[in-house]
Amino acid sequence: MFDKYNIRRINLIYTYNKGNSRGLTSRLRNRLFASAAVSVALLAAFPQEAAADSEILDLRSGRHPGWTRLVIDLSEMAPYDYEFAIDPDRLIITLPDATWPDGRVNEILRSLGRGSIQSAEWQPPDALRPARLVIFLRGPAKLHRVFRLRPDGNKPHRLVFDLETIAAAEFKRQTLIEPQTSPQIAAGPLPQNGIKAGTPPDLPADQPAETKQKPVMPESPPAPLPGGDKEPAIVNREPVRRSRAEPKISTDFSGMLEAEGRFYPAGSTEPGPSKWTGSVAAEPRLDIFWDDGDSIFSLELFARADSADSHRSHVDVREMKWVGVFDRLSLKLGVDKVFWGVTESVHLVDIINQDDAIEDIDQEDKLGQPMAAISLDTDVGLFTGYFLPYFREREFAGRKGRPRGPLLVDRSQTQYQSGDNNWHADWALRWSHALGPVDVGLGFFSGVARDPVLSPGVSDQGQPVLIPRYNLIDQASVDIQMTFGGLLVKGEALHQWNDFDDFYATAVGFEYTFFNIGSRSSDLGVLMEYLYDDRGAAALSPFESDLFAGFRWTANDVGSTTLLAGAIFDLDTSAKFINIEASRRLGDDWMISLDARLLIGFPAGDPFAPFADDDFLQLKITRHF
Repeated sequence: MFDKYNIRRINLIYTYNKGNSRGLTSRLRNRLFASAAVSVALLAAFPQEAAADSEILDLRSGRHPGWTRLVIDLSEMAPYDYEFAIDPDRLIITLPDATWPDGRVNEILRSLGRGSIQSAEWQPPDALRPARLVIFLRGPAKLHRVFRLRPDGNKPHRLVFDLETIAAAEFKRQTLIEPQTSPQIAAGPLPQNGIKAGTPPDLPADQPAETKQKPVMPESPPAPLPGGDKEPAIVNREPVRRSRAEPKISTDFSGMLEAEGRFYPAGSTEPGPSKWTGSVAAEPRLDIFWDDGDSIFSLELFARADSADSHRSHVDVREMKWVGVFDRLSLKLGVDKVFWGVTESVHLVDIINQDDAIEDIDQEDKLGQPMAAISLDTDVGLFTGYFLPYFREREFAGRKGRPRGPLLVDRSQTQYQSGDNNWHADWALRWSHALGPVDVGLGFFSGVARDPVLSPGVSDQGQPVLIPRYNLIDQASVDIQMTFGGLLVKGEALHQWNDFDDFYATAVGFEYTFFNIGSRSSDLGVLMEYLYDDRGAAALSPFESDLFAGFRWTANDVGSTTLLAGAIFDLDTSAKFINIEASRRLGDDWMISLDARLLIGFPAGDPFAPFADDDFLQLKITRHF
């Protein structure tokens, strides 16, 4: 049967050929007019049923450790699409068939400001665009999960968006690897008008799906939207009918494979290490969802095989956890990674997980931490308590590994202040809240220090070595980030004390982003931070009075090219630690990155002095799946 779309196409054909009438016979034109007339007559005799609108019944948000959940209740499942935009950061959810008749719209929108969400705005349809829900974010974020749910009991149709805020240092690595042409969301800028578009996975309504790295393509072409002849990026089809006996469980498998090469320009002063090393790594991830997405099991493994250093060849469980969501309460059991902090150059207050120091020296790689956590979202903030029953020691480079000092660290002689050794019961508390443009977090930790004290000793073979000792500490901390358009003002501070030491440390600074510069509309962020430790030269950290300056450049091209470069300058000496990270995507699944770690002018006695000859360049080729 002809419909309004057929008539529109006929008119378009006629309009086009009208200007090229020499190639059209009058007979063909008459046929076109006749077809149009028949279509009009049929439509008059059999009027088309208008597409039923879906009403927005409610809108709510909730904070959980690691993500913020946005839920849209609908009377009927409607077509939808979504994209990220910048300046300001926002998530735009397009609902072309949705209306919102509730008179409490403004009241509901005002209640959404929690977690990653700063505010929200409902934009009814007009002549230029369909209805949209605009979610203004507190900073760069990605969609950790997007799924839709069929009615269940007294619950209506629901669209669920789980937003994950990304630390600035992890932004490039965890979000810009996403292909722009695949149905995924990646935070950050994009070439055209600063918009990053994405398409949602089209799945049965009771099957949530992780939209992290693995593309989920539609199974069939989408249907046209009512009221237009253009197709949207993705339109959600009718829910697939499922047997009551069929479990409402869905799974997602993703991960990466990596080949890495390192070059050390300076020869090592110690026998064994070489200038060239190579390694391969894998990081598979499995996510299982049930109970309408309120129960989640995640397993993420990591393994590396290194050609030179047997200590760097290791396997780790990064995550193996169950998360249960019960309205404003959430529980977590298992192994997980937790990040605290806001600054770029150092992560002072980040204390839950142990550094994976043999992976890199930038403090970005962490070992999985066994834990039980409970979190409660209230109107005055998110409260989380952690119980950490097992402590994980830090690994160090072996005899053939780099970077390392002249003395090896002998883990077989590791000492603990606590008589429970690894099984000391650590615990932590954290409160975080958003107060207008200010995001603030307060933390307290009591347990085994993650940083060991290294003391001279002798190995079983009579060789001089360093022996690690882990003391018990208490630490109170605060982290603050204030957002004013393109300006981010950041700060972290801690007070740590134990039986041997009592000190303060701070890191404060800013990041300002210039948007749409140059002919290709790239973005340039300027960063500066001051680092202070009141122990001075006696500090275990090398950053007792230092200045960090750097920049972050995003090309906004098809390959998601980025460059992050910065240097930490010791204000008391001429020492400089330079860090450069550049990356570019190759196709939909591959990424190449080049990093440089340079240590210049460190005097004797500085914590970095033993590694002064261990500058290196690092090339990585990564395949995401």
